[in-house]
Amino acid sequence: MLLQRFRRPRWQHSDPAVRREAVARLDVEDPEQAGTLARLAVEDDDPGVRATAIRRVHDLSLLQRRIDEDQAATVRESARARFCQLLAGGDRLDESTRQAAISGCDDAQVIAHVARNAREEALRTAALERVRDSGVLAEAALHDPVARVRRYALERITDETVLLDLAERGRRFDRRVARVARERLDAAAQRRRERLARERELVELCERLEALADAEPGAETNAERQRIVNRREALGEIANQGLVDRYDDQLARVDRHLAEAGRVAPSAAAAEAKVATPDSTLEDVIAELERADAPTVELLNRLQAALDDDTEAGGRLRGRLWLEAGRRYLTLAGQIADVDDDLHSLTELDERLDWPGDLPVPKAVAGLRERIAQWRRRESEQQADDAAAREAERRSALAALDEALDSAERALEAGELRRARRAVARLRRAVAQVPGSLDPGREHRVARARAQLAELRDWRHFAVAPKQESLCEEMERLGEGDGFTPEARLTRIRELHEAWKQTGGSDSARTRALWQRFQTATEHARESCRDWLEQEAARRERNREGRETVCAQLAEFMANADRNAMETRELDRIRRTARKDWQDFTPVDTRATRELTRRFERLMDELSAVIDQRRDQARVTKEELVEEAQGLTAADDPEHAAQEAKALQRRWKEAGPARPGPERALWKRFREACDEIFARRDEARAARRVRGNERVAEAEALCAELEQQAGDDGHTSSDALAASVEAARRHFDAIALPDDRVGHGVARRFERARRAAEERTRTLRAEESVAVLASVREAAAACRDALEQGTPESVDLSRWLPDDGRLVPVFDALRSRLEGDDRAPLDGEVLRSQCIRMEILGGVDSPAEDNERRMALQVERLSQGLSQRQPSEGPDAGLWDLVAEWYGAPGQPAAFDERFYAAAQAALRQVSGSPDSS
Repeated sequence: MLLQRFRRPRWQHSDPAVRREAVARLDVEDPEQAGTLARLAVEDDDPGVRATAIRRVHDLSLLQRRIDEDQAATVRESARARFCQLLAGGDRLDESTRQAAISGCDDAQVIAHVARNAREEALRTAALERVRDSGVLAEAALHDPVARVRRYALERITDETVLLDLAERGRRFDRRVARVARERLDAAAQRRRERLARERELVELCERLEALADAEPGAETNAERQRIVNRREALGEIANQGLVDRYDDQLARVDRHLAEAGRVAPSAAAAEAKVATPDSTLEDVIAELERADAPTVELLNRLQAALDDDTEAGGRLRGRLWLEAGRRYLTLAGQIADVDDDLHSLTELDERLDWPGDLPVPKAVAGLRERIAQWRRRESEQQADDAAAREAERRSALAALDEALDSAERALEAGELRRARRAVARLRRAVAQVPGSLDPGREHRVARARAQLAELRDWRHFAVAPKQESLCEEMERLGEGDGFTPEARLTRIRELHEAWKQTGGSDSARTRALWQRFQTATEHARESCRDWLEQEAARRERNREGRETVCAQLAEFMANADRNAMETRELDRIRRTARKDWQDFTPVDTRATRELTRRFERLMDELSAVIDQRRDQARVTKEELVEEAQGLTAADDPEHAAQEAKALQRRWKEAGPARPGPERALWKRFREACDEIFARRDEARAARRVRGNERVAEAEALCAELEQQAGDDGHTSSDALAASVEAARRHFDAIALPDDRVGHGVARRFERARRAAEERTRTLRAEESVAVLASVREAAAACRDALEQGTPESVDLSRWLPDDGRLVPVFDALRSRLEGDDRAPLDGEVLRSQCIRMEILGGVDSPAEDNERRMALQVERLSQGLSQRQPSEGPDAGLWDLVAEWYGAPGQPAAFDERFYAAAQAALRQVSGSPDSS
């Protein structure tokens, strides 16, 4: 027992991986091992072992059962793939077996696979016979290499949408398919038009029956009913059962209505006709019909009556012919003018009319036949054009055949099997595209190319077999474990497969066996990477889910975000982030994520369109800004142009970025224009600075001069100093100082100098006024002395009094005194009041005993004195009036005179120091 345990086959090992390896090594040519494969495909507990066995069995029925019954999805898929491979000709099963399997198969996917990939034409045709999917049929109609199969697939397509697609796409692949598809579409459209026309006519007949049923029966009711019945019979079968039922119901109503009125008589119409024309014979009626342009109801009724009345007349056969033809004409006459203008409709209507050749043809029928003749002439011309097109098509196909022959002969001469196989396959397709048969010369070249390909295959069998043997052995070593990592092992598997392709292969039985061995070794090598592949699949699935998340987030953003409120840079950042996140989730299964990738790219395209639109708008805006900036480079006011340039720079930032290329070019032009604007501004500022320095120097010199005048203690008059100050002020105002710190400082210095000079002017004016007052006092004393000595004429008042308008009252008072005015001296109260008034003007305190009087005089002055001053008088006019009144009177006591003189001095200094005196 122990020995048997160790001698047990490896496909019975407890480890599924060992069993899978053993299954991959079983010989399918050995009946016993083939049976083992079949049992393992059904009975092994491990789905991987079953799938490995399934991929090597040849029993179609077993594969079919596994597709239907196995619980593992991987096994079912492996069985389906093997089943499709065998049916399509991927092994040695004979054609009849595969055809029988297709006949019994109900799996639409399998049938579609065979229809697409089967080697034999008959097998593809048998599969197409069972295909119900219009898409598969359309694919075969466009791409099957055999024209008969393409036509058969096209014949089975009834979906007009698919036919329309074939009519469009077929022009690129097979123009005959496109033409047939268009013809079938046209025929379907014509059938629809005819069906709708018959239904419309049946609706009209129903409406006429309804009108008959609702009206009172009359003489023509039976005849109208018969005409309607004749037209209905001419319409044939109607698919709209509801409409047919409506017609039958209305016809039954009419019959009941006629029965109730007692007018249902088989020969009622004939009797009426006979009564109307009692003397008409059959020959007369036929003669009238042959003279008329077209048969009418009245003539046919008379003809029916004549036939019924004269059963022995000689023209009965012609009369019957006229009656039948006339009824068909009346039934179909309304359709002649409305029939569709195509040959099929016109011919069908003419056939339905079936007008006898030995009867005169009505004008409407003659016109219909003329239209048919015109259509046939056009069709004959079209056929000639089609023949020319077919000839051109044949010439084009022969040119393509010659090219394919040249290519195949070059490949065969070079000894390149793979290239030769492709070239000969292309040659076969080119032969199939040629309408008609080939000429002997081309037929011979085609046959020779096929024979040379067979010879090359045989030669390659001996040349490539050792290399293929080596590749099989290396692949088997990969499956046994050779230190490769799973990823490196898979890479090496791909390299070995590429090396196998480079051998070119051959079609020999040994090469097919080596290929099967190579495939088995490949499956075994891949099986050793199963765990790594599962981990890689899990990683790819996680990456797929990550991409799903990225796509969902991007879709939500595109659907809900207020993109108008976002800046272009923010949108671009989101786009870059989405692309980076998408790329971070790699690798993924490309085929499984194809639709996800398309969805992501559509969203990215939508986002990119928004960004590109904004960038295009920004480009337009920035082009306008560049033009504005370039226009400012020639502005007359550089300072204002610089301010405008700063505003343009703000607008440049607000516009957002344009596309990188235009952005760089526009920014370069914009920066150059701004640099030129600011350079012009700086030059203007430098020039202004020079001019400003010159003005500052001029103003400082003026300030120094004014400061010198304000501090000068010489004997300059106040008027001269005031004039000098005013001239300096005007000069300074004319100097446009710069509006900066230096200019403001110079202005403040000048203001200080001006105020000091004005203060000096007021001081000088006060001193001058006090000096004048002293002169007045001296003049008054001189007048007093001269009057006491009796020599008033000796006094020259101009010696003491200057020519000053303010002194006119004083001069007049002293002159009156010299001229002998005997004015009495002022009493004490008047003298006291005069002193108080002067003290008020000078702001000097009065003695305490005079305070009450001073208050009364101040009130009086406020209410009367000030309101009486003339606007033209100066602020010291009243003061000099007091002086004239005081010194114009004789005999003032010394105490009062000193008090008045001191108050007058103070008043003059105060008046000279007021702002108005300046």
